[in-house]
Amino acid sequence: MKLVFRIKGNNYWNFIKIAILFSFSFSFSPGFSFTYSMKQPSYDAVIRCIFFDSQKNLWIGTFGAGLWEIKEKTPHKALDRFQMQPVVRISKIIEKNGKLIVATAGEGLFSFQPDNKVWSEFQPLAGKDFQFLHGLLDTPEGLMIGSVGSSAAILENDTWKKIGEAQGLDDNWINDFFVFQNETWISGSNGIWKYKNGRIHEYFVPRNEWVHSEVNTATIWQQTLFLGTGEDGLIYRTSDNNFKRFQEIPNSIAALQEFQGNLFVGGKKGLFKISFSLNKKFVTKKIESPLFTSEVYIKSLAVSPDNELFVGTLNGELFKSADGEVFKAVGAFKDGILFLN
Repeated sequence: MKLVFRIKGNNYWNFIKIAILFSFSFSFSPGFSFTYSMKQPSYDAVIRCIFFDSQKNLWIGTFGAGLWEIKEKTPHKALDRFQMQPVVRISKIIEKNGKLIVATAGEGLFSFQPDNKVWSEFQPLAGKDFQFLHGLLDTPEGLMIGSVGSSAAILENDTWKKIGEAQGLDDNWINDFFVFQNETWISGSNGIWKYKNGRIHEYFVPRNEWVHSEVNTATIWQQTLFLGTGEDGLIYRTSDNNFKRFQEIPNSIAALQEFQGNLFVGGKKGLFKISFSLNKKFVTKKIESPLFTSEVYIKSLAVSPDNELFVGTLNGELFKSADGEVFKAVGAFKDGILFLN
């Protein structure tokens, strides 16, 4: 399949990043049009998100194999009533009003009713600028989505309102959100931003030991801001407003999760645990396990209603642990199908 796009204005960089994200090859043609062909992705099923609904059912969102549910120890692909799979690239999942809301990287925002297998585009539609989504969260101010290339938007009074430069958000590539003390933090390619009452009130961009701007995910733990970055590993903000690296946790960070009083960090170099010592120092431990070799890229973390830590990987493997130290294999994807152990 060959597609032709004409790029207008100053959107070349966003286009290039989207092309890289979706493994496109592209070439120039007269008139500044891009002509490119979509290549087959190199992954089988990247576990991008793990979610437990109000009925304690486990949902797995993947890049490559769509949405899956594990119910009564049996895996089920989330098909529609016609046994079709509407979306295959799942970024985030939440639950609202008895339905799953699913953010996709390419098809926009969907809702899914598990009981009757109804997939539908989320209403109201967010528009063509919000098809490639990484961020999704139901915040105190409304449902928020984060776009790859078009900044963020919030649903207010049944209308999507863009959060962009006019509101103080100088970032078109949004990766994630989290809420702390009724304020929403927005992680993006240029840094991290704090949003409340319709505007950005504070933001941080690289300085000190934080060099490269992209923030994949972030959280506040032990009254400290932690940044899971795209290149600089795990960064934290000190009490004197400086940014320092955890030298033991390098490279790209994809997931942060508090579990049993500790902060777990997943990324390209595996899984790590950070504890807060009695003398108020952060202590880092690499989780060593036959399941977590140095080549295992952790892409998602979640805590179950039964207080178990779940881990999803780039290679489509799913693990769990009752204590964050000893892990068991739950299952893995092969040829787009989830097989349980």
